[in-house]
Amino acid sequence: MVFAQRGHKPRSHAFRKAINTQDAEIERTFGFRRPAPKEIVSGFPREHAGLQAVDYFLWALQRFYERGEARYLEFIWPQTLEILDLDADIESRRGRAPAPFRVYDKQHPLTTDRRAGIGKGDREI
Repeated sequence: MVFAQRGHKPRSHAFRKAINTQDAEIERTFGFRRPAPKEIVSGFPREHAGLQAVDYFLWALQRFYERGEARYLEFIWPQTLEILDLDADIESRRGRAPAPFRVYDKQHPLTTDRRAGIGKGDREI
């Protein structure tokens, strides 16, 4: 597993601790453990193609949310499984508590019509 190094410290220990914490949460929630990564290393996007792809996906989302530019999001959409929007305003339905996030996927794509506030400068990313 490779994660992006920011600055001069690789922070591998902190990242491994976060992964182990998340693994325990997955086991508690779903009743199984996922396979542990054999190696966890940090690196720069120029050294790892996967990190370059992640940077582009995140940049496309940032352009969508901050500037309302959907063309980059439309370009990556065929390769996108789902997006969890933690800041979306979600109404409760029939007396139930609202979900803590909104899921966008192939059946419910993320579009400017579905996401209020896009490109209006009211979101910080």
